[in-house]
Amino acid sequence: MPLTDTAIRALKPEVRRYSRTDERGLVIEVFPTGGMLWHYRYRVNGKPERVTLGRYPARCARPGWSVTGARRWSRRASHRRRRSA
Repeated sequence: MPLTDTAIRALKPEVRRYSRTDERGLVIEVFPTGGMLWHYRYRVNGKPERVTLGRYPARCARPGWSVTGARRWSRRASHRRRRSA
């Protein structure tokens, strides 16, 4: 299920941190404090890897990632992995 801005805003903090995934490895992690982080999950030689992309919502123009920006980055990264393999 794609992560939309509306769906992400509806995520509420719980006692333990949890994450919701998009297709192609895009993940939003929700912390008990209410903070949210973008991650991109992928595999290299069968070993799982993860890259942290930034906070949600973006507090300023560059350090954080919007839903569209994070999704665009994950598509480019998955395309690069397929081309290099």
